[in-house]
Amino acid sequence: KEETTTHIFLECPFAQQVWLETPTNQAAHLADQTEFIAALTMTRNDICLPPSGITGNIFP
Repeated sequence: KEETTTHIFLECPFAQQVWLETPTNQAAHLADQTEFIAALTMTRNDICLPPSGITGNIFP
């Protein structure tokens, strides 16, 4: 498969697993996105869950 931004960050199995294990309240939805920019936009309201130590938005 072509190494596009969408593939690297959303489509490849490794990226999907990373998104699924992200400690946020809605991590799984990113693995289902087809557009990189849309996925990043969706994360603006995600809440990082403890014990990540992150107190703000992961993509401010």
